[in-house]
Amino acid sequence: MHAFRSGEKRALFEMATGLGKTVVMAKASRELRQGKPMLFICHRVELLEQAYRTFKHEFSVDVTCGFFTGTTKCLREVDVLFATPKALRSFLDVFGTDAFGLIIVDEAHRAGAKQYRKVLEFFNPDFLLGGTATVERLDKKDITELFGRPVHVLTFEDALSRRLLSPLDYRLMMNTNSESVLRSLAALDTLTQTQIDRELFGGTYHEEAVKEIIAAENELGLHRTIIFTPNIPACEHFASYFDNAFTLHSGMGRRERKTRLALFRQGMIKRLIVVDMMNEGLDIPAINLVVFYRITQSITVYKHQLGRGARPDEGKDRFIVLDYAGNYDRVKQVTTFVEAVQRQTDEYEGIGTSDIPREGVEKTASYPMSLTIGNVSFQKTVVPVLDLIRKIEASSQKERLMIADHPLLACEYSYENEIPADRVYIGTSTHVLWICQTNPTHTWRATPKRR
Repeated sequence: MHAFRSGEKRALFEMATGLGKTVVMAKASRELRQGKPMLFICHRVELLEQAYRTFKHEFSVDVTCGFFTGTTKCLREVDVLFATPKALRSFLDVFGTDAFGLIIVDEAHRAGAKQYRKVLEFFNPDFLLGGTATVERLDKKDITELFGRPVHVLTFEDALSRRLLSPLDYRLMMNTNSESVLRSLAALDTLTQTQIDRELFGGTYHEEAVKEIIAAENELGLHRTIIFTPNIPACEHFASYFDNAFTLHSGMGRRERKTRLALFRQGMIKRLIVVDMMNEGLDIPAINLVVFYRITQSITVYKHQLGRGARPDEGKDRFIVLDYAGNYDRVKQVTTFVEAVQRQTDEYEGIGTSDIPREGVEKTASYPMSLTIGNVSFQKTVVPVLDLIRKIEASSQKERLMIADHPLLACEYSYENEIPADRVYIGTSTHVLWICQTNPTHTWRATPKRR
């Protein structure tokens, strides 16, 4: 609101999943739209319908609403029009450039895509507001060109450390809990990522995973479970191992998806196995078990999926994550995440920096996030798996030449995640985009072997 009152024409805010981003948008729109028609844009109809319910609840007076999607085209003037960018892009000629005083873009990290840009470049609103759980895009496009720098940032780590979200019980599932396996790996003179992935995390059988999921559900008592899988065949196959599980994916009709989602929201369906259908925006606070049965390369997608269970709810003392996508990289990713949460919790509550906690904050020895790798608690002084990873890193730095040692190469990128130069080894077969430091406009794609 400060940006608007200061005469700015646009604003972007980043707020962690589970904190009520849509509610913030609805409340802000009361002043921002100044009595003029408003356009609310999001890429999924399900999220538009959810936003519609939030707006109708938040407005103290009746407002007229309409939808502009692939199947519904509201052409009469309404106070709030909920629309997908894909539908708008094909019908821009029916609108005037000044048709809306306020445009809100939900999941604004997607706004760098062509279909969004065409729509946003066509309209000339009095104010443009973007909201997202993360400003990072998979293709690294910078959305601040559209919205400016974020005026407010509250990350997932920040929200957990301030106890604004449900406490997180994170469990990285290992193929073995045998101390003898850990000791034998530690005794090796040379150790590779492949060995860790194969010996500790490979070979999980569906039957065992199902037993562990059901055990976690029984542990929680009243539960609502969401299981992320990599593709439709894997989703349907894994569902066959449960006596009572429903799938949700793009291979079924929209009416069936809507029905299943409604039943899940109401608690009549307790377990959903999904494929890229509930990554963003889903507001079901009762979800208290999240299962990763897929590898998620993108940190953006990973945090969105993780956030499905983070929303606080009455009687919900925590949410559990069972992560079967464990490998060398995931262990590093998750341990870095939990370390950040615990460090920020200490700073916020005054633990470790002062004997006196901050005013109004209760000092506690517990953390809002715990991590277990197999049966090894992260809080123990020595974590064997992490020791193995440090051993690999130490030997790699000594024995292998890093691309970062070459002064003519600035950095490298994969399609989804930036790879820092000091993590790419000479001679690997990873395809990366090379950027010349002396001439940044000169780029080429190749493996380090063929650079």
